[in-house]
Amino acid sequence: GHEKAVTCDELAEYQKNPAMAPKCKKLVTYYPSACQHTCDVECHKEQDLRSGKVAYTCPEKLMVLLPRCGHEHRVTCAKHVELERWQGARCQEQDVVEEQLAYGSQDHPCRKFVTFRRSCGH
Repeated sequence: GHEKAVTCDELAEYQKNPAMAPKCKKLVTYYPSACQHTCDVECHKEQDLRSGKVAYTCPEKLMVLLPRCGHEHRVTCAKHVELERWQGARCQEQDVVEEQLAYGSQDHPCRKFVTFRRSCGH
């Protein structure tokens, strides 16, 4: 564990009531299980993250292809992990959406223009 210099009186208080001891603020590297990124956090926060007491959302940004439409977007690592679990059908032809075809739920908001092809062919 990390050490902290305290007075004898403080030590006696902390031994009587461990909750009174200040939380460890030494910076340590946290290795999330959901991705390959790391971040430096205070030791007490790393313990909370490892135990699951606090949820971690990776803030790193990645360029990814959206699974439904195939357009490139910049998303957080956490969103990327979510997109990898997405289930549905991809547009058969890039930038063309066919009327009456079920593609599945929207994976991520996308503002790129596509052609909407009606089932009548117009």
